[in-house]
Amino acid sequence: MKRFVYILAMAAFIGRAIAQSPLPTAAISASSQQRELTAAMAIDGKMDTRWSSDANDEQWLQIDFNSPVELVGLTLHWETAYGRDYEIELLNPEGKWYSVSEVHFGDGGVDDIYFGLRKTKAIRFVGRKRGTGWGYSLWEIEILGPQDQILAQASSSTEGTSAQAVLDGKTETFWQSAPRPGENTTLELTFPHKFGIGGLQINWAGSHSPACKIQTLTQKDGQWETITNKKAGQAKTEDLFFKAVSAEKLRLVFDGSNSEPIGICDIQIKGASEAWTPVRHFEMLAQRMPAGVLPDWFRRQQTFWTITGLPGSFNESLLDEYGGVETGLRCFSVIPAILADGKLLSAKNFKLQQFLADSWMPIPAVNWKSNGINLNITANTIEPDTTFDNGDE
Repeated sequence: MKRFVYILAMAAFIGRAIAQSPLPTAAISASSQQRELTAAMAIDGKMDTRWSSDANDEQWLQIDFNSPVELVGLTLHWETAYGRDYEIELLNPEGKWYSVSEVHFGDGGVDDIYFGLRKTKAIRFVGRKRGTGWGYSLWEIEILGPQDQILAQASSSTEGTSAQAVLDGKTETFWQSAPRPGENTTLELTFPHKFGIGGLQINWAGSHSPACKIQTLTQKDGQWETITNKKAGQAKTEDLFFKAVSAEKLRLVFDGSNSEPIGICDIQIKGASEAWTPVRHFEMLAQRMPAGVLPDWFRRQQTFWTITGLPGSFNESLLDEYGGVETGLRCFSVIPAILADGKLLSAKNFKLQQFLADSWMPIPAVNWKSNGINLNITANTIEPDTTFDNGDE
């Protein structure tokens, strides 16, 4: 299933051209590039060419313009090797770089980054942490000009805050609703054109994340339609995925029973390709949970494994280098973990050794050892074999 999903995502991009106005680009450079996958390919308007960096976290890609340009953001079209944490920087008139947007727990696909109207002679992507075991790889970077600006308005705002602050890329600025007991609070986003949306990442300004309805304006009758109901939570940053929709307006509706004002620092729009799927759900969990608690392929990282099974049997299981077991084709997996002193530990917390029983028998095993804990995980297939290999099942 993993390979099927990734191939589909790639096929959707290949051959697609990016329709953006020509920019006075003077030069493009990068900290590294892989052979023919050069930095220039990230802005050539083609979705079948890409830039690819070395497999290190600290990488950058810089676009210099012949003259200052006005922009409100950019769109990153990621190949499989995406950035989990990264910054977007602009060059000020004094020649110094400053950050206009920080992304944490990115999930690949298409990232639409907005930071308000700015003017600059250069823009730079700075990778902080990769989302996979590879480097950073971008099919294309689209520069979003003033005509692409998203407008935000709210039913109320406290003094000194603005709804537009949720789209300026800064976590230190925010919008906060005014106290209006018993009245619903709305935050509405108006897109410059019909926009494909698959989710939102919201950075909350308050001590909790309140419940709300997320709605889009329907074209048929001009009515607001609820696409998801978000429950209240405690997370400072929330990733909300839903069925992909195409809309010119989207709003968050907060019930008037909230006792505290609503506060939002930043909203990032997730494209239609990032709509909710079971795989995407677990990919996001894998980024936030301790490494190794979920299979590494949810982080798009390579894992080595060996086959185990009965001689002549069609049924085979896999034991990976960390002791994870894939029980069979289209079957469940078992990922070992230890809860010790209130802390969840995975294979990544231990010194590992892979070996065969008696050093030669075809019974693979993995040993975890650290701080007085010694765990052996052995894959031992026993009869009877319940596999049907005669076409009956």
